[in-house]
Amino acid sequence: MLKALISTKTFNNLKQDIAKHSHAYLFYGEDAMLNIELAKVFVASIFCGKPTCGQCEACKRTDINKNPDMLVIDKPTLQVADIEGIIDNVQLKPMVYGHKVILITNADGINETAQNKLLKTLEEPNPQVIFVLTCTNIEKLLPTVRSRLSKHYIPRIDLEIVAQDLINQGINIDKFLHCDITMTDAVKYSTSQDADVLQVVEQSIYGLKSSADIPNIVSKLRIKPEQRKQYLNLLLSATNCTITNQQGVFSEQFIGYMQSVFNVTVLIKMLKLIDNSIKMIESNVNFNYVLDQLLYNILKEKYLCK
Repeated sequence: MLKALISTKTFNNLKQDIAKHSHAYLFYGEDAMLNIELAKVFVASIFCGKPTCGQCEACKRTDINKNPDMLVIDKPTLQVADIEGIIDNVQLKPMVYGHKVILITNADGINETAQNKLLKTLEEPNPQVIFVLTCTNIEKLLPTVRSRLSKHYIPRIDLEIVAQDLINQGINIDKFLHCDITMTDAVKYSTSQDADVLQVVEQSIYGLKSSADIPNIVSKLRIKPEQRKQYLNLLLSATNCTITNQQGVFSEQFIGYMQSVFNVTVLIKMLKLIDNSIKMIESNVNFNYVLDQLLYNILKEKYLCK
């Protein structure tokens, strides 16, 4: 599927890199999930030797993060201690295959001191270890680090191509026709589980009339712990859609309701409030507390900006 959506040139470069086995790669572009997905295809290809296999044991293990010779670091930020842990792992010999792969997502979240620590490893590579990094903002990587990486820019996929691919999969695309979304977003929000989170977001806003409603909303929120960040990201997306008068993945009635309840000044302030809430749960602050404060502050801004 990826080969049909990404330019042939990108996949040709992928084949060349598999053949020559550089020691460090970077996949970067606007769509973080797509960067990671293509990076994992590449990692699997390193183990199996084919760029688009997807069927062998190595590919299947890599796809579900169960490859014993692959270390996945998926954190929003990385400190020196995290890099030191990676360096310690690099010293261990491969268990099954002839080499190991260290996959670091969100590489633009590595702080400067930690990047310098990583740079030493990139400058003196272990021949049995391959680093694969992904990021959305390449400028946050130090020039010295960038210079050590074989770089692949992953362009944002055209919505028409996304739509046709989803149609081919038998997915209803009606709710995606009015917004510019990525392939991974479209597939993600087409699943019933994610659609439920979207419904919860809409119910939360519909139920938010006064501060007295907040305890009821928070206590009855029916989402899994792993869906909490998704809930906030959807709320952020809903606010953006309301400001730009787009429907996105939301119902027309919901966006209309948002526009009738919140003026533009409040909506802009909501963007910052939600973004701060996302950062708080990434720092392991109690989700119920975060949501309680977020909803209260939204109401506060609503009444202050009347």
